[in-house]
Amino acid sequence: MHVPILKVEIAVPKERWRKLVDALAYWENFHVEEYDGEHRFPLTEEEEEERRKARKVLNHISEIESIVGPIDELPVSAELKYEEVKRVRDEFAEVGKAIAKLKEEERRLADYLALSKNLPEGKKVIAVVLARNEISSKAFLVNLLEQWGLNYDERSVGDKTLVVIDAPEDRYEEILNELQRRGFTILRPPKGYSSLAEVQRALTEEIPRKLKELERVLSSLKERYLNFLREQKFVAKDIINVLRLKEKSFSASKFMAFLKGWIPAPKVDELRALLKRVDRNAFLHAKHPEVAEYERVPVALKNRPPLSWFQSLLDIYAPPVYRTFDPTVIIAFFFPLYYGFMLGDAGYGLVGMFLFWVLAMVSKPGSQGRNLSMVYFINSLMAVIFGLIFGEIFGDWGIKMGLIEPLFHRTHNGMDLLFIAIGFGFFQILLSMLIGVWNNWILRHTGHALFELGRFFAILGILLLIAPNLGAIGIERPWLKSISALSPVLTPLGAISFVLGAILVFIGEAKSGGVIKGMVGQIEIFSAFGNVLSYARLAAVGLASAILAEIANHFADIVPVPIFALTVVVAFHALAFVLGVVDPTIQGMRLQFVESFTKFFLPASRIFTPIRKGGRI
Repeated sequence: MHVPILKVEIAVPKERWRKLVDALAYWENFHVEEYDGEHRFPLTEEEEEERRKARKVLNHISEIESIVGPIDELPVSAELKYEEVKRVRDEFAEVGKAIAKLKEEERRLADYLALSKNLPEGKKVIAVVLARNEISSKAFLVNLLEQWGLNYDERSVGDKTLVVIDAPEDRYEEILNELQRRGFTILRPPKGYSSLAEVQRALTEEIPRKLKELERVLSSLKERYLNFLREQKFVAKDIINVLRLKEKSFSASKFMAFLKGWIPAPKVDELRALLKRVDRNAFLHAKHPEVAEYERVPVALKNRPPLSWFQSLLDIYAPPVYRTFDPTVIIAFFFPLYYGFMLGDAGYGLVGMFLFWVLAMVSKPGSQGRNLSMVYFINSLMAVIFGLIFGEIFGDWGIKMGLIEPLFHRTHNGMDLLFIAIGFGFFQILLSMLIGVWNNWILRHTGHALFELGRFFAILGILLLIAPNLGAIGIERPWLKSISALSPVLTPLGAISFVLGAILVFIGEAKSGGVIKGMVGQIEIFSAFGNVLSYARLAAVGLASAILAEIANHFADIVPVPIFALTVVVAFHALAFVLGVVDPTIQGMRLQFVESFTKFFLPASRIFTPIRKGGRI
């Protein structure tokens, strides 16, 4: 159900604006409305400077995070300490630069070592390093070496090409100098190293030792300053949020500051008491929103278990416009009903109840996981109930074992199952249309209300016309005889209802879009009838679930080796159970959101989001 919301305006002396924001943020029940008028409350020079420093503090902390990883915020009342944060940043940056420098040196030495491993041992050679894509440079070098009459060997190492030149000792320096003059990169020990052995020692001993020392220093710094940085991150963000709120939501006169917003109606006395603590001259004006404002009111829903569990499914979608019907009730009634109808197996239902109860118990109370687990616990309970009606315990195993007799055998009565499914469709679609009439009437959308009322009568008319006359098209069922006997009464009523519905649809659509729209609107009647027929999927999925379970049991008869037979049966039942959870979920929720909700649901444009410390203000 909707939490009643009040529209409020607060006035406090200008110098008390910040105390007001702090009080409201700790109260956590005030949804701020942005101000779009001319009389804004601009930031002072001191506040601009405060925001600039807060942003710099966040930048400094971000630099530290790039070195040590993410730093959480620690809610606390403290002052912003820009200079101290800057000094701490410098300490971390110094260590971070030293680590980066060592890692870069480690990379260079590793590259050199990888290339050096491709050089012949005990032989003085010249090695030219080329990138793989330096095709023209490579061709020029090869041509040059051939002119000089030198032997060379070409090797690929990673993304580099290594050209190893066999230079005569008497020409070694001459060739080396000429290649350098022509701009070729010569492989040689990095600066500061005179041999391959020194490079290897640095990689295996010196650099790892220095990195460990620096990591210890870094760990010590983090331990010393972590809580301080967490506090400063929180304080800096809070300052930025508070000043943003002043810029965007406050207005001001010469002496007073004004703030508009929304609060839960039961909290109005708390707000009055809070404002008196802010300033004895604080003023509060509160009123219920006008109907024209309903679509702008931030929405908060509050339901008790078990409805609150199903509200988590609605949270995936969107809340409804303020004061319109809360569809949580629709989901809570129809989703478990359809889930149980489709799965319809007491064995699978009991397994589901056990699994989802365990999941609920290990989930945090009030969490999405706990709520969804309890939803599926109820769904599984409905599967048990329908399973007892259908006589299904792990398919037909219960019947074979003499444990149960079906009250209604769905695999033997597929046509009746289809009629039941479509009956669900007529019931929910007609109910949804009545809710649509109510919602549009609440919002003073008269045309839309007439349109939905028209569709209600038209679909009801189709039902009254079809139901007593099914025998005329060759459909014979014992339970249809009593309905067919009422044909002289129901058929005229159906015709009247359909015509009345068509007229109301025309009037409703013409009211908002003219005659052409009124005429085209008649198509929506048959579109809604298509929505009703869409409920046939309940029977189709239910039959598939039952047949799959029976196939699993059939393997016990055709697989000769008992252990293999048991393995196959259990595996097939596990598959049937998983599909029995997934398919009813998809189809059951589709019927809610696509077939039913489209007749009445108006999504809210705003969700009630109170300002709070540590959150976005």
